[in-house]
Amino acid sequence: MGRPLKVTPKVKEAICEAIANGAYLMDVCKELGVNRSNVYRATTADAEFGANYDRAYTFAVDAQLEEATSLLRVAETRDQILKADKLVNAAQWKAEKRSKQYQPVQKQEVAHHGYVIGWEDTPQAVEERRVVSDVVLDVVTAEDVAN
Repeated sequence: MGRPLKVTPKVKEAICEAIANGAYLMDVCKELGVNRSNVYRATTADAEFGANYDRAYTFAVDAQLEEATSLLRVAETRDQILKADKLVNAAQWKAEKRSKQYQPVQKQEVAHHGYVIGWEDTPQAVEERRVVSDVVLDVVTAEDVAN
């Protein structure tokens, strides 16, 4: 078989077109006679090819999501529903891993300043419960808390 071909501009174009049409990179590389690791290196070395590859991949994932969702919509039997659900989950996973537009938004943590006073669950204790700011607690002594 010999040494794998380099990733030429013509090969880059063929890779992007095949990926956009839903082909797997491993299959495309076998067909074109190029090494998959060379393709990955080319995506980082050539910014234009990297952007085109990402666009093609995103296009393919969008198509997979759409197809899987439509299969789920028309599924009637239990097996059809399970298969379509697995396809949707797989496409969503791929989308989240590769494309920022599908990644979930990170939630911010809420900062809490102060401490809750009163832990008894009597009706009177519930009424007396309140949040006290750190400024007030800075002047509270251990003796005050004991009382």
